[in-house]
Amino acid sequence: IPPPRPKVARGTPPRPTTEAAPPVRDRIVILGRRNAGKTIFLARLYERLWKSTGSIHMRALDGNDHLFFMESIRVLGDRVWPPATGSSTRVRLEVLLDGRPRTLCSLDYSGEVFRRAFLEQVEDADTAELLDHLDRAAAVILLVDPGLGLHGTPEQGAEDEFGMTAAVRRIRRG
Repeated sequence: IPPPRPKVARGTPPRPTTEAAPPVRDRIVILGRRNAGKTIFLARLYERLWKSTGSIHMRALDGNDHLFFMESIRVLGDRVWPPATGSSTRVRLEVLLDGRPRTLCSLDYSGEVFRRAFLEQVEDADTAELLDHLDRAAAVILLVDPGLGLHGTPEQGAEDEFGMTAAVRRIRRG
């Protein structure tokens, strides 16, 4: 049996709540440490869906963003790994799913921001932006480079494990 509700006099305005409304979960976040392949993953996804003739299609809303993805794919075709992302870049994409358009905003961030946010716990504009995106995520893709086990240093492996664990803890708390 639930406890009785407190009686409120008629015409009394409801008490304001002190809790903030939960964030709108409206994005997908691809999260990974530096050199995990976040930009390559997104570029390959874009390439596949841009050329798609099926029920899902993607296009950049800005020509420069399209050129960036296509250049990343071209460089990979030459068997060259593109340079690391230097600064955070916002990309707006349109995804057509069964003919219905949806806007997708991608934040391509430097893996150093991941390190500062989850290992060093630095509070600056870049880490705040990344954490805000994570807190508003409807889904999170954790991108881990399995090559670290073969070719990485023990420090890189520990950084990956600790950083990803800290990120997952933040997601679960949200």
